[in-house]
Amino acid sequence: MLTFIILLGLSLVIFAGIMGVRQNKQDKSAKAINNFDVNQKFDFVAFDFETATPQRNSACSLGLAFVKDNKIVGKKLYLIQPPGNVYNVFNSRVNGMTEKDTANAPTFDKVWEEVHSVLETNVLFCHNRSFDYDVLMKSAATYNIVPKVSYDNVICTYELTNESLKNLCLAYDIDCSEHHNADSDAAMCAELVLKIRSNYTPDWSKEGIKLKPKKTYIEEEMATEEYSSLSMEQMVQDLSIVTNPNTIFYKKSVVITGTFSRYTRDELALIIRQYGASIRKGVSTVTKIICIGENPGPAKMKRLKDLMASNYKFKILHEQELYDYLDSIKE
Repeated sequence: MLTFIILLGLSLVIFAGIMGVRQNKQDKSAKAINNFDVNQKFDFVAFDFETATPQRNSACSLGLAFVKDNKIVGKKLYLIQPPGNVYNVFNSRVNGMTEKDTANAPTFDKVWEEVHSVLETNVLFCHNRSFDYDVLMKSAATYNIVPKVSYDNVICTYELTNESLKNLCLAYDIDCSEHHNADSDAAMCAELVLKIRSNYTPDWSKEGIKLKPKKTYIEEEMATEEYSSLSMEQMVQDLSIVTNPNTIFYKKSVVITGTFSRYTRDELALIIRQYGASIRKGVSTVTKIICIGENPGPAKMKRLKDLMASNYKFKILHEQELYDYLDSIKE
């Protein structure tokens, strides 16, 4: 009997431990919210959404990771009750969440009241901008909310690397054991940015990396001497510094390629950014203007040609045209 009682006691302890790990996402969120002050300015904030269904307005959790002085100083998990608290079995398999997790959670509009100042006033990073930004905007639209967050103000680590978050975490020695928990994914994205900035050398031979790493825009441009020394923050759109919004650069994504006789590429980037542009390292479907000097980067030109063949439209400024236009808008 004594043996039975001991075994029963051990079983209950183990069961309680398992349930504690699986159950208390809401407790975790509440503790994080109570113990961290978000009303401060950060170097940047990384964010991640998980959804309850394939519908992009079905946000069920939002994770935020806060970086200050090149350190992750905190993270938060917000549980969100999706419309009707409806879940799709396939989404649940990915993120592990069900209707039980959000039965008592606030809806998006209530969460937005707490997080809007963070997302609207800080530089933002995420790992899949086309997904996370769309979830943000469509979840907000469900409640007639219009976030003051520009697509061009969100920097995407997937677009910079062309690689999955899990592969990157393995290569950059970042813990990814809680992948698809929104706060963990946000923290992984933030740590990835910090490691890239520190010139950390990734190890693509790590066990678990399933895909052969693709050549990134950064690697291609370094190989063709197109690499920029500007920080990501120096390239992101900042409308607060704009004195003349009546130019073709205002709220546009601009790519600069080649060499220029009057300025370096970085000098041109800083000049053009002062007119409200966001500076991009690679040509993509969101690019609006391309400034082309002598010996433009072959990767950029190939991408430009491919997109133009698919009927994407771009404003192209060659070197002298660029100088003439800049001279015409000088105050």
